[in-house]
Amino acid sequence: MSTSDRDEKSDVSSLSDYEEAQTADDENAQEMEQMTLNSLLSPLAMEAGGSDAAESSGDSPVADVDVDDEEDDSAGVYEINDYTTATSWEKFVAAIEECLRVWNLQHGTASPPSSTEDCYKMLSLGKKEYKLSYHFSSSSGVNRSEEFGHFPEAMSDLMDVTQDFPTRAPKLQRWFGVCRFLLLTPVTVSGREREVDISEASLMLSSLNLALSHSGCALPAFVPVYSRTRGTFLGYMSHAGVRIRFDTDTMTSTPESYNHLSGLLDLFITKLDVPPSVIKKSTVSARYTYVCDEFGESLEQAIEKSLKDHDLESMPPTDEYLLTPVEEPVKSMHLACTWPAFPEGSFVDNAVYSEFSALAAPEWSLRTIFIDEEDADDMDGLLARGAKRMAALINEVQRFSTVSSLLSADALEGTAYIQQFARNLTNSLQSPTIPSDEQLSLWLDELFSASKSGCDSEIESIPDDNHSRMADDDEKKTERSPSRFVSRITSRNDLPQHTLNHLKSAPGGSLLSWLSLQWSTLWGLKALATFWIEFGRSLRHHWESRTPLPRMPVGELPDLKYCLLYQKLQMLNYCIHRELSIRSHSRTHGDTSPHDDGLDRRGTLRRAEGLFLKSGSPMYAPVVQDPCPRTEDEVERFQSMLQRLSAKERTRVQPELLSDMSAFKAANPGCDIEDFLQWWSPRARQQQQQWPRSSQEPNTSSTVTEATTEEGVDTVDASELDEERGLEQSTAAARGKACQSDEVWQDLWHSAPAVPANEQKPLFDCEREAEMTLHYFDTIEPVDLMRQMFVVFQTSIPWLLARSPAMSLKPVQDAVQHLQEVISTNCSFNMDGPQLSSVVSAVTETESLAAKGASLLSLIPSELALVSEILVQGDCPIESESQRSKVMEVFKHHSSERLPNQLPPPYAREFILRCVAPKHDASSRAVANRMYALLRKKEFRIATAFGASEI
Repeated sequence: MSTSDRDEKSDVSSLSDYEEAQTADDENAQEMEQMTLNSLLSPLAMEAGGSDAAESSGDSPVADVDVDDEEDDSAGVYEINDYTTATSWEKFVAAIEECLRVWNLQHGTASPPSSTEDCYKMLSLGKKEYKLSYHFSSSSGVNRSEEFGHFPEAMSDLMDVTQDFPTRAPKLQRWFGVCRFLLLTPVTVSGREREVDISEASLMLSSLNLALSHSGCALPAFVPVYSRTRGTFLGYMSHAGVRIRFDTDTMTSTPESYNHLSGLLDLFITKLDVPPSVIKKSTVSARYTYVCDEFGESLEQAIEKSLKDHDLESMPPTDEYLLTPVEEPVKSMHLACTWPAFPEGSFVDNAVYSEFSALAAPEWSLRTIFIDEEDADDMDGLLARGAKRMAALINEVQRFSTVSSLLSADALEGTAYIQQFARNLTNSLQSPTIPSDEQLSLWLDELFSASKSGCDSEIESIPDDNHSRMADDDEKKTERSPSRFVSRITSRNDLPQHTLNHLKSAPGGSLLSWLSLQWSTLWGLKALATFWIEFGRSLRHHWESRTPLPRMPVGELPDLKYCLLYQKLQMLNYCIHRELSIRSHSRTHGDTSPHDDGLDRRGTLRRAEGLFLKSGSPMYAPVVQDPCPRTEDEVERFQSMLQRLSAKERTRVQPELLSDMSAFKAANPGCDIEDFLQWWSPRARQQQQQWPRSSQEPNTSSTVTEATTEEGVDTVDASELDEERGLEQSTAAARGKACQSDEVWQDLWHSAPAVPANEQKPLFDCEREAEMTLHYFDTIEPVDLMRQMFVVFQTSIPWLLARSPAMSLKPVQDAVQHLQEVISTNCSFNMDGPQLSSVVSAVTETESLAAKGASLLSLIPSELALVSEILVQGDCPIESESQRSKVMEVFKHHSSERLPNQLPPPYAREFILRCVAPKHDASSRAVANRMYALLRKKEFRIATAFGASEI
């Protein structure tokens, strides 16, 4: 609101002076077009220059003209003064014109630049710096009014109701409705905006106007005035006989007479200064904005509340802990209730009564403001922090040979990166250098609890009384403390489909996976070493007590597609289950009674359907021992040993083959090698894959045989063996003939005694294998341990994020899928800096998006489409009654100013008043006029754009 309406505001009296001077400038428009120096100095510029400016160093338009008549006359020296030399001000105007030419903004209509980000230029006037910027909106000119199509674009923008209250737009576009404009901002040497008085603002605006006039540019130009915090601007546009003056004013409180639409209409008509009878098409647009800014607890508050008497550092890193964001991701929610352009008088809004009710607003839109980097010291979530922490420690452990050596006094985190990262961590989230005994016990109990909610549905263990009791306790605890950031019911179908098996990691949710997630929350080599040593002791306790490992599949053989650490856990768990089966006497002995054919068959399982011995007797399948499972390092040692042996020796060191021959002979007296090979045929065995072996579990490993030749031993798959020899499934006899000519096979067949599997020496020594596995955990090199754990941790992150309830949202699903692709591409045992940065960046973005989605779903449950749109766009319309009802509930219960069963008071009220009216009299051409008003608790702002026509 200008000073003519509020004489009591003496600090803006210069604005009225500016308006009077600008009017004088318009009346002398023809003189301004001349290129003489006197015509360049508009009344505003003269006012800005004055006698004081002339004394300044280069700030006045004539400051650089070198004239000293008195000295010349006194010296009697004849000198020619070159008045064609450009002054600093003329150069300043010329520089603005050059920017307009480069940006293709000449001659009225202009095409948008290829990139609006590059449309700024630093300019100088004397010793002062300025920044000229061009702001462009893609919506410019899209909905131009036909009535004002012959006017400049800015005039049409004033009447464009489709651009009212833009969510993301420069403030000048929001206040004045213009989609394209120039802004000249005074800055310091460092590039920061500085304060401007009215004189300098007038000079800046005159310079812009002159450059725009010379270039034929029809864009409005703006300059700031007074302090930046006040947010006041002056603007002007003149083209093709049409002028628009832009002005702003602000107060820290709203005058009572203008606290409603009725008073604002009176103010608008007063500022127009035209008879009400000539005003046409007077319309109003209104928007009420409600703010919700109180949400759930932060991570620290949630943990402290749940533990109460416990120290924060003793909190075990459960899925709930790891998925809970450090800060509540939703900062605030803004509900905008809009009444699109309506004729004046459609609604009553005065000091006594108002018809503007949020429930009756035609349009609702919801905008969510999330915590960003400016609002938090460290926005990395726990998973992103863990990735950085573990990557940094990989370099530290390379100078240590054993895990126990990490506990030595010199095992300190010495790199500057680690020290800086430690300082940046939130104090309440740091772990101690060495975990206390209480903390270790709590964490290990969490890790080795068989029925924790973090255990995947496909990863089971044999239940016992202790596990059942723990399951009951966990179920009760879950009911008492549900989390809105983790889903307690997650099936395998919820997990991402993209596979990461080629990275040789571990299944998500397995014991090793959870160990890596716990490790990511520890800080320091000593803490990791202490925890690993205690983990190894827990493994030994499980072996000695024959307690199956939790979070591990039952009786699973080592799978070479996983990392060696996980293979060792599979081996240890397999040994435990084998020992339990032996103790329970569940070993299958087979049938030893005489059969109908009178033969003394021992260790038979069942008759082999469709197979007969050469003698014509039916063939019986024997009970056989399981093959010896091997981990990757054991396979390498075994293959290395085979390379040092002859062909005959290689065949004899295959105990599984000799055991199967002995069991077959006991089950089929009088058989020969051809009969054995007919049954031993991989394809025949494939048909009998359900036959149990001598332990209580079926053989789940694929059948592999050693094809022995004089040149060496090749391990081949069953189908490869058949294909190589060109044999049909029914021609097993041909295989026997081929092997009969092989002396090595014949010698092995004859050396095999007829002994059933239950009477043979066990092929697999559980005690020996278990001790070897535990020895591996005790002696593993720290760098090898850290590299494997780092890969497991990275591949566990998508699995953990899939447990978030936000996985029901399409944007989060896409983000997790992208994260998997990034991990698949960059993750390795030897990651470089760029690869690590790519992974950490993807983890941070996905972790943040999942937290935002989970938080929004807890506030607006079941509205998946709405929440997804908020995550992608940040704001979206509220269309259905169901959505309106749920949004209303949020604002009723989570606003700082809560009122019973109703919305809080509006945070801001905005009005846009428009009309078409001639500036001088009824015979003048009608032009557009616009006034924007913002009313909120500590701000009252008016932004006016009044047009005028010379016709």
